[in-house]
Amino acid sequence: MQEISIFVDDSGVLHSNEDYFIYAGYIFLDKESKEDAKRKYRDVLSKIDKQLLTGEEYKASGLSTKHKRSLYNVLKEYHSFGVCIRNNDVYDNIMSVKESRTRYKDYALKRGIKTKIEYLISENYIDPDVPVKFNVFIDQQGTASNGLYSFSESVKEEFVNGIINFNYNKMHRPIFFSSFEITTHYCDSSQNYLIQAADILANRLRASYVLKNVNLRKVPKHNCLHLP
Repeated sequence: MQEISIFVDDSGVLHSNEDYFIYAGYIFLDKESKEDAKRKYRDVLSKIDKQLLTGEEYKASGLSTKHKRSLYNVLKEYHSFGVCIRNNDVYDNIMSVKESRTRYKDYALKRGIKTKIEYLISENYIDPDVPVKFNVFIDQQGTASNGLYSFSESVKEEFVNGIINFNYNKMHRPIFFSSFEITTHYCDSSQNYLIQAADILANRLRASYVLKNVNLRKVPKHNCLHLP
């Protein structure tokens, strides 16, 4: 069975007061690469902690550009993805209702993951005819826990059965053709190095749009989706 691990965090707020909301994450196709990435990130973070001496979780918002660059560089060769939402282009009936914003964020994350997975299938990194298990790890600050089950079920439904978008009369065909499992984990990012790494990446991507610096989003092995 193929075991795929996805670590996700966000940057910004899905609200009309801000210009952009970003999801970003890393995808690991086996346990070895996941553990290797975790070790590398932890080692660099340990060196930064020896300089700053706080012993606390280091979020991108509280780090210098130098330290954020060091943490980004250590994982930039691993597979990653991003979703950029232009808040002003999202329908008012979505932005004005909290529950609608939450559903839209779930939709955006699903679309971002799917875009990356389709790329990995096209490049033969993932075999759609072999059983697969997904473990998705999301920072607890960015997702309502009561939505995790529905998110997993929504991903499974679209990835295995496909869905019909009646508004646009379009069929989204399935992308997996064998047994499929998915579990979404609601995590404390202070205890998860790879969610912390996703936070660094999300912050970098958001900065690239806010500062209009295209070079900040030239990330190797990266796929980025723009919405709406």
